[in-house]
Amino acid sequence: MHEATKISEAQFFLGKMSEAREEETAYRYYASAFLTAARSILQYAHEESQAKPSGQAWFDGEVNDPVISFFKTERDLNIHTRPVNPSHLKAVMMGSPGAIKINPDTGEVEHFTLPGEMSGPFTLSISFKDWTGTEDATELCKQYLTKLEALVACGRVSGFLT
Repeated sequence: MHEATKISEAQFFLGKMSEAREEETAYRYYASAFLTAARSILQYAHEESQAKPSGQAWFDGEVNDPVISFFKTERDLNIHTRPVNPSHLKAVMMGSPGAIKINPDTGEVEHFTLPGEMSGPFTLSISFKDWTGTEDATELCKQYLTKLEALVACGRVSGFLT
């Protein structure tokens, strides 16, 4: 019932994350807001679907996904344990032909140089420290939101969500 509102909210904050890639503090704030809005989509879907026959089984099958599971945990940590911050994100600035990596635990800059001299322009790649894949944080958030949108659409077609 309220999933569409939270999808719009998550889309808004995802857009802000993309705009704020070079602004560490703003990126963290928007990532936190995105995690909260996106998690609310699942919470609303769960509440609504479990009230219907076979709804809980449908919901459990839909959320059995590594990206969804990762973000559920990441949001729960963000709300109950610690905020999203640079020590929970890792950043790599890529230029050709090398990179600068910011150590998420110490904040120290590590240089990696391939043959030749490093030159710009540099692009910042931010990823979640605990995610085992190679996706950039913003790209992974896009994947998560796409999965949530598909879950809501499926729930509506199946009669579990309105």
